[in-house]
Amino acid sequence: MANRKPVGKTLRFEVFKRDSFTCQYCGAKSPDVLLELDHIHPVADGGGNEVLNLLTSCVDCNRGKGARLLSDESLLAKQRRTLEELQERREQIEWMMECYRAAKSKEDIEWEALSKHVSAQLTKRVDDGHGWCLENGRVSAGLRKQLKKLGLAHMLEATDTAFEYYSDVDTALSKIVGIAIIKHREQTDPDYAIKSQVLNAAKRRCSYFTDSQARPLIEQARELGANKDELFHIANSCLGWTNWCNKMSSLINRLEMSFTSEVS
Repeated sequence: MANRKPVGKTLRFEVFKRDSFTCQYCGAKSPDVLLELDHIHPVADGGGNEVLNLLTSCVDCNRGKGARLLSDESLLAKQRRTLEELQERREQIEWMMECYRAAKSKEDIEWEALSKHVSAQLTKRVDDGHGWCLENGRVSAGLRKQLKKLGLAHMLEATDTAFEYYSDVDTALSKIVGIAIIKHREQTDPDYAIKSQVLNAAKRRCSYFTDSQARPLIEQARELGANKDELFHIANSCLGWTNWCNKMSSLINRLEMSFTSEVS
């Protein structure tokens, strides 16, 4: 019979990690079950402790189940095995936690990069040179939320823009998210800048203005082929909110009729 060489802890950990701490036979996972290593090519037949010859197995799958009466000596042996299994289970949990701490998600890595970038900008403004850390607070929560939606590139660019145009630190911080959203919209909608300029021109002529109702009218007009000169003329010549809405509605109706006649 071949001599069985013990498998070292480092090798066991690597195999468990490779197999996601999951029994490859039944799918049971640590810490619900105690895991062991099983030799694919049995040691009795010359199999060794190479990584490719080892896989993760739970105790039941590796040793087989079976109940039998125990003598006093075998009871002591069983208690000793139980203590050893508890120690092994504890080590496996520690290994799993080590894997968890070491494995950073893409989101965590990007947040760390953004946090350092913002902190670097703040350090330039802070006289004491201690900098600033994004660990908590509403600013941190807002930045992290938008980072997930907009991506790292937009957030880094928005940070630079905010600190370039606003001298006050608090103002610069509060503007990062808004700038990032605008930059993202400009990239996803090439027409966004024109729509925003028309919107702002109309707002300057009106004492009352509702963005949520105005923007769909501008978007609809652009989709129907309205050029920017027409939209700016209406915006710069309107006499108020109602007058602007009426002019935009007339433009949209004219464009729709023109489109219908072309199709027919």
